[in-house]
Amino acid sequence: MKTWTSVFSIAALLLPFAAADCEKFEFKGDFGRDGFITTHNQSMPVSGWMNCTADNALQSGGRNGARNGTCEFHHYSMGLVVHPEIRFVNFDEETQEHIFSLIRESANPSSSIATDFNATIVMNYTTVHTDVELGDAGHYAFTPNIRCWDGVLADCDDDDDDPEDVNAGKLIRACGLVWMNDRQYQLSAGRQQYSGTESFVKTDSPGNTEEEPQPKYDSVADQATAVNKDNSSARSRASSATLLIALLCAAYNFV
Repeated sequence: MKTWTSVFSIAALLLPFAAADCEKFEFKGDFGRDGFITTHNQSMPVSGWMNCTADNALQSGGRNGARNGTCEFHHYSMGLVVHPEIRFVNFDEETQEHIFSLIRESANPSSSIATDFNATIVMNYTTVHTDVELGDAGHYAFTPNIRCWDGVLADCDDDDDDPEDVNAGKLIRACGLVWMNDRQYQLSAGRQQYSGTESFVKTDSPGNTEEEPQPKYDSVADQATAVNKDNSSARSRASSATLLIALLCAAYNFV
């Protein structure tokens, strides 16, 4: 006769295989659950290189060139492909997404709601500046702002093959892109606006800067990923529960 007592005994041995990964992100440092804003490690050219000489200013014309003695450059809707980042420790993409989900569910809501943690973000961007000042040579670049949280992974399984478990207790800095306000997440991807700084980079050489230094937005928009509103840690726990049920059924049939 089959008994559930025997099944539970076997399930107790199998339970570690159904356990979830790290369940907590413990915030460290002065900023705690609020996080802090800094700049992304990548600045992207958002205009072609231009040497604004007097002759170029005369030829530029348009809205400002002829009148203000400046040189206009080509404007278009470009796609800036950016990724959130985790510093101090290297993780694969799947592990990064799980860590970001832990932060989303436990960080200060006023901070996390204005932060984009999508694995791949494609900004629909058009250069804010319209021209280059007379006598300047160079191009414009955009540097996104990121909001970062310092902390350690906790409540982890003791699994030497799991990157989260191996790095439990190590300080990491997890950073997402900062939206302009806490309503941007409600908009479609191509309409969302991100916080950052556009600045002029002076250089006498054009280097590899082309007239269109970034791809057109429409050509790369489909690379963007979207976070499932159900956080991944909850999905992980649900998957673990499903696996445990399967193990219990298998054990029942076995005994």
